[in-house]
Amino acid sequence: MLTTTCKDFVIKAIVKSNQGNEVIVRGFNPLDKNIAVSFLLNGELINFDQCDLREKILHMNCSKVVVKPNEIVTFKIKEVQKW
Repeated sequence: MLTTTCKDFVIKAIVKSNQGNEVIVRGFNPLDKNIAVSFLLNGELINFDQCDLREKILHMNCSKVVVKPNEIVTFKIKEVQKW
């Protein structure tokens, strides 16, 4: 089970990547302050990539990303084989 460590982060979509076996998670920060987002898979902290809408990687191997107020972000989760 995939979860986030930040209860304020709103996940809008979880889909299979067009480019491989990864999973794409898209969401946003609805607050007026920065939030830190990390992901847990089956209770274990995992690394992920931050990418754009075309799945082009912007930041690789992240364990935490700061999301600005009202910012929409996209992440690529590579740990699919553990699901």
